[in-house]
Amino acid sequence: MVTTMTKIVQFLLILFFAGFLAPLYAEEASPPDAEQARVEQRVRAYLDALKIQDLHTAYRMESGAVDGTLTADAFFRRFKSSPSVLLNYEIQKVTMESDKATVEFSGTYQYPQLHEPATMPRRAEWVLIDGEWYHSKGQVRQKLKAAPPADPG
Repeated sequence: MVTTMTKIVQFLLILFFAGFLAPLYAEEASPPDAEQARVEQRVRAYLDALKIQDLHTAYRMESGAVDGTLTADAFFRRFKSSPSVLLNYEIQKVTMESDKATVEFSGTYQYPQLHEPATMPRRAEWVLIDGEWYHSKGQVRQKLKAAPPADPG
């Protein structure tokens, strides 16, 4: 059983290594690649926080926390009411457009009603606010088609 202290230590190690390796990568990158690397680093920190269920850190990386459109209570309720747990992720693509970025990744989630973890393609929007990247919104990339309405007759 993973304790809260273990989760904190894991998260601190992740932040330490991300902070150590990112400047090494950014020094070799050209300016647009450096900004994309900054987005990827921020996305990884956000998703790593969600993996260890560090909702305080994840909330601080939400654009709504900065502009006041998302309260901490609403954010925590959203995640606490969700039965899924993020187990792993893989970033596939980052598309930059001025002060916005779209990140496509696959997330592997554990749902209590399923015996096996489920991997789903995801897309997340990120925005640049005061020189820092913040999560704006996310969605499943490929939605299932809605079933046709039942014949009332």
